[in-house]
Amino acid sequence: MQDKKYIEQLFLQHYAAMYRLALLILHDAEESKDVVSEVFEQVLGSQMAVRPETAGAFLLRSVRNRCLNAIDRRRLQDQLRQLYARHLAETDEPLQAVEERLHRLRQCIDHDLPPQARRVLLMRYQEGLSYAEVARQLDISEAMVYKHLRNAFNHIKVKLNNRDDDGKE
Repeated sequence: MQDKKYIEQLFLQHYAAMYRLALLILHDAEESKDVVSEVFEQVLGSQMAVRPETAGAFLLRSVRNRCLNAIDRRRLQDQLRQLYARHLAETDEPLQAVEERLHRLRQCIDHDLPPQARRVLLMRYQEGLSYAEVARQLDISEAMVYKHLRNAFNHIKVKLNNRDDDGKE
């Protein structure tokens, strides 16, 4: 783990350039601040050593990568919104029924999933972390991340299908 004084020095030395890069890519001040904070949070909690001679390049590359991930998340969210809007326009299913299904899904995630599967699912899809980031934060292999997600999806599918078949569990 990095020395906190060293991280503080990196922060003071590189924050402005990192923020400018994030702002240039994202065009959003708050999201840019979040990205830079996440990079420093990762460095602070990481076992990898940031060497002084490569620190600037490493931090800027980390900001760029996080910005690209944020843009990908935005695109995915936009696509989902468009698909959802199209689905609502094409279906005669009342909005209340759609909202009820979403509520049941949230209940299933919050109350029915095993804790580790829920944690992995939320980190991956709510926080938008990559499989590698989830694995690193939970100190498990990427294969285990895939396994927990597969188990979570299977569990949700079974629970929701059981509820849909007879209206209750």
